[in-house]
Amino acid sequence: MAEIDRTGVGGVICSFRLGPMPAAVANESIRLFMTRVAPEFQPRQAVAAE
Repeated sequence: MAEIDRTGVGGVICSFRLGPMPAAVANESIRLFMTRVAPEFQPRQAVAAE
């Protein structure tokens, strides 16, 4: 994710539930993403055109 962030991509669509994965496993994946990955990304400041 950090490598994608460095490219300047404006957004990423993630899927946390694949195939027959139980809902509880998907929920845990979302929880881990939100507590361990998402906090590493901060909004970028807009750069004004001159």
